[in-house]
Amino acid sequence: MDLLGERKSRQHSQVLLLAKPSAGEVLICSLVYILIILTILINGCATKTVDTVTSDKIKDSIIHDKVVTTTIGKEPKDFNEFFKIFTTDSLFQIERVKFPWTIMTSGVGEDAPIKELIDKKDRKYSSFYYEDNYTTRRTDAYTQKIKSYGDTVKLEIRGVDNGIYTDYEFVKDNNKWFLV
Repeated sequence: MDLLGERKSRQHSQVLLLAKPSAGEVLICSLVYILIILTILINGCATKTVDTVTSDKIKDSIIHDKVVTTTIGKEPKDFNEFFKIFTTDSLFQIERVKFPWTIMTSGVGEDAPIKELIDKKDRKYSSFYYEDNYTTRRTDAYTQKIKSYGDTVKLEIRGVDNGIYTDYEFVKDNNKWFLV
């Protein structure tokens, strides 16, 4: 065998050595694979703790597509604190709406607003989320202001050249705030 043939033979042998793992490498790969499988199984079957709540509260939270830790029982000291909890806690929010909730709607070209009653099961969670740039967005631009009148607070939403006109009225009843 000439020198070139010997070199090709050695390269070929080296390729075969690199392609075939040793018994130790196979063992390590197998152990890593088993550890990955066990980790997936353990995490997938882990027990999760859930706060105990009544079935009515569970139904309410499912209806509203938002589940948060409830602050029911913790009475806010003023409207600002109440509104912060009301806008971030779906269970608290549903407890603080006087049902049936009356809303007035009107469509384009209608002479008088139409009165609608919303039951507890039909009420959807609302975060009342608002940013200052909502007044300048392309579609559905509006402003949102809170006006206080003692034991009554109005959340006014006014469209910018688009007909949006909504008032939410909150009333203090027995030292608790409610959306009425």
